Amino acid sequence: MSEGVEGGEPCATDMESKAGEELLRNCLSHYPAGIAWLVENGVDPNAADAQGRTMLHLAAMQRRAAAAEALLLHGAKVDAVDREGLTPLHHAAEQCDTGLVTLLLKHGAPVNAADWRGRTALHIAALKGSADSVTQLIKAGAHVALSDRGERTAEDIARGLGHHAVAEILHRAAGNSEHAVAPAGRGR
Repeated sequence: MSEGVEGGEPCATDMESKAGEELLRNCLSHYPAGIAWLVENGVDPNAADAQGRTMLHLAAMQRRAAAAEALLLHGAKVDAVDREGLTPLHHAAEQCDTGLVTLLLKHGAPVNAADWRGRTALHIAALKGSADSVTQLIKAGAHVALSDRGERTAEDIARGLGHHAVAEILHRAAGNSEHAVAPAGRGR
């Protein structure tokens, strides 16, 4: 195969890269151990789809902790951001997967990263009513006083949805100044 673009056709390296990325996607679900082999043979673990989601985003969305760990061990960026501003940690929180939340935090996931709506993983965990994920995020340094673009804190969201136990965890944490810090213009 030639290495250039002839007659408007993609070059061989582009096609090989796309095939490798597809194999990597399949490994998320069926064979996480194959991730190491693929990455070692040139597949980029940080390649993104049209929505800007990396393989690590997809692993978090699919609750594939073994695949996420393999990706992290082979160079996946824990702080990757998709087109909506979501990190893999946002997706793990959305799935109420505390084990995956813990894994991503252990690898340095930015606990206070906000998406384009101003929501952090803590906002998402509160929205889902996941007391375990909320607790884990607070322990990792999540700032409970951060407001989203609608001026709602994670506690406001939890209360509004009737997640009273989660709202109480957040309320108690807000009383602890270590977790109640908010950047200028983002808190109450």
